[in-house]
Amino acid sequence: MKTGLESVKTALRSYFDSVAEDLEKTQENLKRGQFTHSREQPRGVTQIINYTTFALLPVLSSLFEHIGQNMFGEDLMLDEVQVSCYRILNSLYFLGTNKSIYVERQRPALGKCLAAFSAAFPVAFLEPHLNKFNSFSIYNNKASKDRTALGLPGPVGEVCPLVPNLEKSLEEIMELAESGMKYTQMPHVME
Repeated sequence: MKTGLESVKTALRSYFDSVAEDLEKTQENLKRGQFTHSREQPRGVTQIINYTTFALLPVLSSLFEHIGQNMFGEDLMLDEVQVSCYRILNSLYFLGTNKSIYVERQRPALGKCLAAFSAAFPVAFLEPHLNKFNSFSIYNNKASKDRTALGLPGPVGEVCPLVPNLEKSLEEIMELAESGMKYTQMPHVME
């Protein structure tokens, strides 16, 4: 990837930006309550569900797995791509923790995609306080005004407001383990 053509990097940048937009649209429709299991559901909403479930998540998971296995994240997930990846992360986490019936069917695919993302992303997103030591973080290689122009919030801790830090995630896991709750009570933690 270090010697890759700029046209390839530009195409990947465009792909990640489009994926982020698609996931955000899915997230918006879910917030509005437009995903149901009735036949009266608008045709466009059904297409979004099918596209996200059967095309977007598997392709994105495979791409992240490939990037992670070949350690391309440090070369590829920089600058504008990193901004799109933060947007993707936020949407994946929102969708994966949502209690909608629509999400219940997709939770394993969302978990797989999030795991692949974690292996590929060169930034410790669960430990934002460690970003100050990471030369790949956009928060260290771009000036504040450049990050603002790209749409990133000021402090790194606010870039993914929905995603808990590592400490909070481990607390949820310990709570689940000690309480004996069932999968149906906290599926997002198990996935």
